[in-house]
Amino acid sequence: MDFPLPLPEHKKVAAFFLLPDCDIRCTFCISHSDFDVIDFDRAAAFIDRVAESSIESLVLGGGEPLLWPNGLEALAEHARSRGMISQLNTHGGGLLKRLDGLASVDRIILPIESVQPDVHDNLRRGLVGHHKMVMETIEELIARDRVLTFATVVTSENYKGVGEIAGWMAALEGRGARIHAWHLYNFLPEGRGGARKLAEHLAVSREEFLSACSTAKNAGLDCAVYRRDNMLRSSTVEFFWFEQGRLCMGGGELARSKSPG
Repeated sequence: MDFPLPLPEHKKVAAFFLLPDCDIRCTFCISHSDFDVIDFDRAAAFIDRVAESSIESLVLGGGEPLLWPNGLEALAEHARSRGMISQLNTHGGGLLKRLDGLASVDRIILPIESVQPDVHDNLRRGLVGHHKMVMETIEELIARDRVLTFATVVTSENYKGVGEIAGWMAALEGRGARIHAWHLYNFLPEGRGGARKLAEHLAVSREEFLSACSTAKNAGLDCAVYRRDNMLRSSTVEFFWFEQGRLCMGGGELARSKSPG
């Protein structure tokens, strides 16, 4: 498989967008709507190629990867067969029904925007009771001893509650939950259009974002806590997607090539 640019040897993580479709509408969504729905053979060939590079971990995303119709379970198994760590970046809807077939997924990434259901659900819209569903899913994953990663998009609506999330996470760790990491993402006015329309309302100042991240990092959690200022400029993560049959890559290219929704 030919890549549009040489694979940078310092990148460790490939974020791979399988499809644009999603069945919820987050107010801050940074995803775009014009990616291809990738077929299995191209996805497997992509994994074969990046497995030969410095990339060690594959994040299967979208859109919502659980909606990908072309064999998610088999693709995760293929990634494992090539020695890669596989991660599933999902909003969690329908995950438990598929979990037995996703044994090859090493880490499951789930969103937690607030411990307060109304705050979380106002940011993650389109699935009634999303917060309740995520919490129930987390409990089942803990019971099954699955490795979890959490993601929080820091906005004006939830930055003051980051300490509450940290306390909740510490309680999970105290119960033996296997939490690999917590990523705190700075809100970016990119994506499907809703984020751009709400940018002024959702944006936090630099000081507010740094303060929220400092609260998380100083909470004494056992898991790694990452401050993600701008993932499109990440030094460790590379983004990949197909568009009109062409493989595209690069966070900077992603930001430049997409127009507002």
